[in-house]
Amino acid sequence: MVNKRSGACLVFLVFLAGFLSAAKLEVTDNEIDKQESAYPSPVPFYEAFRAAIISFSNNSDSDDSLLSLLMEVYASKKYAQKRLDRFINDERTIVRLVTASDPKPPNGEDIAKNWIFSLELDEYNIFYAIVSRSDARVAYNYGFN
Repeated sequence: MVNKRSGACLVFLVFLAGFLSAAKLEVTDNEIDKQESAYPSPVPFYEAFRAAIISFSNNSDSDDSLLSLLMEVYASKKYAQKRLDRFINDERTIVRLVTASDPKPPNGEDIAKNWIFSLELDEYNIFYAIVSRSDARVAYNYGFN
């Protein structure tokens, strides 16, 4: 049986071995526990993390999403996703769980209602994945460059 913590560990192993293997992950068990205690919800960390990664890599619904911005530069969605994989899988990329002490994302989303992850491609290209704490299917991303 997979419990909450072993499920989170499984996500981290997939992260380290798979899609984002070169990126730096800045998430601590302490912060996960702190947020899960302070903001109880039906969406545990590992589900939110999975939804965030899927949003970053597949969601082009918003004009400000990472994939949408790449699709403006590259002709096809398929080629844009390949370029996105390269950008995300760069050793300079940082994926973070946003904390209460961090500034809110530009649109003002709050960690009390959402799991918030930042994807920092460099100091000028920061994107946010917002995952509702009440429903992991409600996930989107946007950013600025």
